[in-house]
This record gives sequence, C-alpha cells and structure tokens, in this order.
Amino acid sequence: MPYTFQFFMTGDDLSKKLMRVVDGISKLLIKRFGSKCRSYSRDYTAYVLASSEAILELEQGSRETLRIDTYFILNIYQEELKAKFSLPKFPAARMGGRTFIGEEALELASSLHSLLESSQGMSDRELARAIKRLAGGERVQVKPQESRASMKSSSTKAVKAVSRMASRLTEVLRSLAPPPTTETDAEKAAEPEVRQAPSLEDDILRAGIMDCLAKLEKLRREGRISEEDYRRMREIYLSLLE
Repeated sequence: MPYTFQFFMTGDDLSKKLMRVVDGISKLLIKRFGSKCRSYSRDYTAYVLASSEAILELEQGSRETLRIDTYFILNIYQEELKAKFSLPKFPAARMGGRTFIGEEALELASSLHSLLESSQGMSDRELARAIKRLAGGERVQVKPQESRASMKSSSTKAVKAVSRMASRLTEVLRSLAPPPTTETDAEKAAEPEVRQAPSLEDDILRAGIMDCLAKLEKLRREGRISEEDYRRMREIYLSLLE
C-alpha cells in the first residue's frame, strides 16, 4: 500500500505557509531519490493537482511508493470542493485515513519535511518505517532547526514569484474599464514571471490565472463586461497559460 500524503490549499496566509513547506518536500524528494522520483501536474476546472512520486526499495525486491498530492483550490470553488473532499475548511491534509485541518496540516507537512531532510543516512526501509510512525501520529526524531532554515531558503523565490503574479493579475482585471492601450503591452507585462517559474511555482501561478479566467466568465454571464473586452482579456489569460 503506497504512503500517500494529500495537501489541500487555497490563497490564504496559512495555505501559503503550507505551500512553502510542500515546495521544500518536493526538492528533498528529488535530492534523495533522483531518477526514482517523478513529478507531474493536472489541470481541472476547480483546482490544479501537482503530484510527486518516489520509489522506496525495501528488501528482497519489494518496493513501496511515497506519493505527495498537492491540490491548489481556486478561491471561487472553495465551498464546492469542501463538500467534494469532505473537508470542513482549507488548508487541510490527509494521510493514512487521518484528516488534518489548519495548523495541524502545516505541522504534518513540517514533520514530513524534517524527516526527509534528516533521512539522507537512512535506508529506504528505515525511512518507510519512520513514515509509517508519522502517519500513526507518532513523533519522529528529526532536526527541526535545520529544516526551518532550509525551507526558508528554498521557498523565498516561490513566494516572490507568486506575489508578483498576483499583482499582475489584479492589474489586468482592473484594466477592464478603460481597456489597456494595446494587447501587446499587457502580454509583455505579464508573461516573464510565468515563463521563468520552476515547475511547482508554475502550477501555483497557473491556478491563479485559471481563477481569473473563471471570474472573467462570471463577469460575462452577469453582463458586466462587453464582448470585446471579454475576448481581449480571455486571449491574454490563455497566452499566459501557454
């Protein structure tokens, strides 16, 4: 049975803290497992799912999978997805049939990060045992001080990139009336941060753009935007997703 950690986050401050920790977890998986680790993402209407999988070699040819699923929930779909995932609020996490809400989700992610950071001298079998204990609610001996320093260093660029893109997207929405001077200027202003972002950051930025697309569709349905402005803004958003 695979060891699967699921993290659910939106755009609130606690979710941003959780995102930084999960970003660090992804980097540690690549550092430890190398080619035995793979990452991918999928776009859905209401969320973006980013996943990382690593293969643990146990004994006598047996293997186990460590999987991290991160759900970036679009703000306008929060209530719908609370019902879908049977969660009372976001951020949240799940592991081994247990549900962690708010600060508990952040604590779980931090414990996993610390475990992975201190596991470089462990065998895969020892790591699997430690993960099992963590899933059961036990405290695992780790190096919390070093873990916090590493997470802070590795996540600074991601936080700045998300902040810049959020500002860009807000400016674009506010530009609906009156429209920008030219479409080219708007595209040039928004494209660099998206194209230069690493994979996990790109997933988060893409979720923000999709959120704005959904809001744009709502404006159109409510008749609060002209068809011309709608088409122009939609083209800009879609170009950011390329």
